[in-house]
Amino acid sequence: FANSATFLSWAFIKKKDEASDLLLPLFPKGLYNLAVIYYRYKKYAASFGTAKDGLNFLYKNNLKDYRTEFRHFVAESWVKNRSYLNAVQELDISIRQDPSFFNAARSFRRIADIYFDLNNYELSEDMYALSEAMNKKVNKTDTTAAVLRGEALFWMKRFKESTAHFEYGIEMMLKEHISPKASKNILPWAHLRLADSYLAI
Repeated sequence: FANSATFLSWAFIKKKDEASDLLLPLFPKGLYNLAVIYYRYKKYAASFGTAKDGLNFLYKNNLKDYRTEFRHFVAESWVKNRSYLNAVQELDISIRQDPSFFNAARSFRRIADIYFDLNNYELSEDMYALSEAMNKKVNKTDTTAAVLRGEALFWMKRFKESTAHFEYGIEMMLKEHISPKASKNILPWAHLRLADSYLAI
């Protein structure tokens, strides 16, 4: 990965002004791959800069390739810096610029996570609800979001709705063929919070 990052950096950043016409069509994918590598190895500043370079390249050449992905990298970099307003603004631009049910679901989910982290459960629940509505349009299930929405509802003292979301999230997590492995990490917590919700009703 280090060698790949070095090659991609030389090809698409350091030598961009010398790029041949043959190389130019490869810029969006090359910069996207470089941003992925940097982000994976926690080089967030480099990932941010690469994503910005990608967006600038797309703007100058009137292209859209990987635009959504670049915006999400920028948003995630803002989150890492705890610049939540900038992150939300970036995700809002992504929803408006590249409207699709999939992108809207993913962006609303991330905005919901940000509000959740700030203990703003009302706005968090609203965003999880929007994400869930978008996912239904493409027959997609986000089990972790269902549990987090249940948690937000719990702290809003909407216990009956909370139990419904915990039960749904738990049921989906137990069906391995549609549940991401990461969801299993919160399964015990979901069971515990479900019990709390029942006791609070």
